[in-house]
Amino acid sequence: MVRHVVRITGLALGSLLIACGSGDDTPLMQEEPQALPRLVHLEPGAEVGQGAPEGWTSRVVRSVPRLVSGDLASLPDSAGATATRFRTVITAEVAPPEPRRRPARLVRVGVGNAVPVGNRELVVTRHGPPEAFDSLGVVDRVVLIAAEAKLHRGRLIARSPTFALFQTPTVLVVEGKHREVNLHYALIVEPTTGALTTFCWPDPASDSGPIDAVLRLAPELSFDAGLDARVTRRIGPAPVSWSFAMTSPPPGDRIPLGFGDATALTSHTDVDRLERMLRSLAEQPVNTRRPPRRAKR
Repeated sequence: MVRHVVRITGLALGSLLIACGSGDDTPLMQEEPQALPRLVHLEPGAEVGQGAPEGWTSRVVRSVPRLVSGDLASLPDSAGATATRFRTVITAEVAPPEPRRRPARLVRVGVGNAVPVGNRELVVTRHGPPEAFDSLGVVDRVVLIAAEAKLHRGRLIARSPTFALFQTPTVLVVEGKHREVNLHYALIVEPTTGALTTFCWPDPASDSGPIDAVLRLAPELSFDAGLDARVTRRIGPAPVSWSFAMTSPPPGDRIPLGFGDATALTSHTDVDRLERMLRSLAEQPVNTRRPPRRAKR
């Protein structure tokens, strides 16, 4: 039972795991150093199903897990329900520009796990809210606790007043195997307008060389996160535990990288260079487009 629960926890994070311009050409003046964006965990009970929760300007990403491949025939209904119950949400708060005084900036990045409650979708933690936590079964609650621990492993590994690079662990199908990798979300704010652009990329496979492309995500992306289920243990012929992994990163416009870009992408200590490189990518035409998969309500 414990092994079964532990394996299920892999999916909870794997299903991961704006503004106005001044209309004035006068240069924006920054009168004092601005604070760097901070990472926060969304408050229990925050409503995320219809867009940004209260106090936030953008729901950057919302993933809804769906079982799509693997050993589905052997998967009990209860395990499948737990595997698709939790949704991962990333939000952002952008402070708009103040004409002639201060450029727009990224104030904070929020992360959380949510579950459907009636016709709403609420962030849930072990502390509530009661209407969400009470809807979870015993196994769901064990998964939730493990998912919270994994969520706390997420970090902002590079940041400036207009940029944040969020790194979070997830389980992804890589070369046909389930592997824990880091997903990176780069949030970039245009200083003069407050417009938000988000890029995403996973760690490269160990033997596939450097990162060769990034994904530019659609604004307010909500997508179905396909899950692959694999039996990891049997007692006799009967499967007793499973692993779950995202079949691919979030969908987006694929933007190829040159060698210099790939090098900058891994140089998290040179924040200015990394931010400049990503801003230049945001201005490039898209070579390969793939429409985002819209998550079902």
